[in-house]
Amino acid sequence: MLLEGKYLYKFYAFDDCIKLNKQKIETFRNERIWCSPYYKFSDESEFEVKFCEEPFKKETISATEFLKNIRQTANLASFTYEYSDYMWEIYANKGNGFCVEYEILDTDSFYPVLYDKKDDYDFTVDIIETLRVLQSVSSIGAGNIKSLNNYHYKRLAILPLVLKDKESYKDEKEIRFLAQNESVPLDKRFLGQGISLQKCGLKARTIVVDFEQCVYREDLFQIAKENQYGVRLRH
Repeated sequence: MLLEGKYLYKFYAFDDCIKLNKQKIETFRNERIWCSPYYKFSDESEFEVKFCEEPFKKETISATEFLKNIRQTANLASFTYEYSDYMWEIYANKGNGFCVEYEILDTDSFYPVLYDKKDDYDFTVDIIETLRVLQSVSSIGAGNIKSLNNYHYKRLAILPLVLKDKESYKDEKEIRFLAQNESVPLDKRFLGQGISLQKCGLKARTIVVDFEQCVYREDLFQIAKENQYGVRLRH
């Protein structure tokens, strides 16, 4: 996948949940990236796409359910090209958090977010063609869907996860890492998975900390020392 450069940033926020804060620190310490299913994102509606339900009324599964199954074949992690006060404000709790600069070593699973008018993208034909390929399969659950490898399925599996409305999100310059689920969850009890930096194709280089605002700064400084990361202070 064509990227703008070889470095990405990821912002992490701390809040009042001590358990979650500690989990973020340990995930970082263990050199892993937490990848979440789409329904754990703050705005689940951003993954909704345009299609016509009418052609699928005689199918054993609705188009809506079919798309849900496809979306559940991957977990996501968000990064950005943009290092700015805006990103600190929104995604690092105004400084009570931290930012990591990563070097990209393997681009295969990274997809720049496409900022466009979502209503211009209709996925009806893609659903029809993907279902057609599956007609010889006894079940069209997510376990069978993830093994597909054709143009229409790839559009369904990737584009809805990286297509965002240009008026709402254009300042983020986001890029997403898509991690294939080894076993596809079928309910919302699944919270995500931690994936090693090596498997992601990333190398952590530098951590940026707001010395005044970040309540876990000493923990982060210790991790940086242990892993020989560079350290910068946010001014």
